[in-house]
Amino acid sequence: VAPNYLPYVGWRSLCMASGAANGVLASSFLLYAVGLGQGAIPVAGAVNWVLKDGLGQAGTLLMARFMAQTFDDNARGWYIRGTLLMNIAIGIEIATCFAPEYFLFMGAAANSLKGLAWLTLGATCSAFNMAFQKKSNIADIYARSTTQSITVSLLGTGAVAL
Repeated sequence: VAPNYLPYVGWRSLCMASGAANGVLASSFLLYAVGLGQGAIPVAGAVNWVLKDGLGQAGTLLMARFMAQTFDDNARGWYIRGTLLMNIAIGIEIATCFAPEYFLFMGAAANSLKGLAWLTLGATCSAFNMAFQKKSNIADIYARSTTQSITVSLLGTGAVAL
């Protein structure tokens, strides 16, 4: 790989680990907001959860329709925007515990932003991976990048459990 790959992996690992830890915390707040932490009826919580996910995915598809063709123009800028979208989404998820009556709206909005963030981050990472190749080894770089991301996500998730 190119010499600038290692610093990139370091920063990306830090972002992925902290993102995974924040995701676990945000999920805990979401469950609390829907009432599963207070002895509420689990079926009602499950129905709200499914609706939140479905509405969020539909929102992602709608937003992606208008944005996807612009990712190649400024991959670095879109990567930063994707990271920002993910952090806003996690913030909205955490805020649901303070306004549980808006769980469905807030959860769906957060899911839409998360989906758009994952779309943006995934699309722009391919441009970064191509920049790191020294020969025609893009598949190898992508595979290593993915396993590194999964590893640091596990570490971030585990950090919350400690």
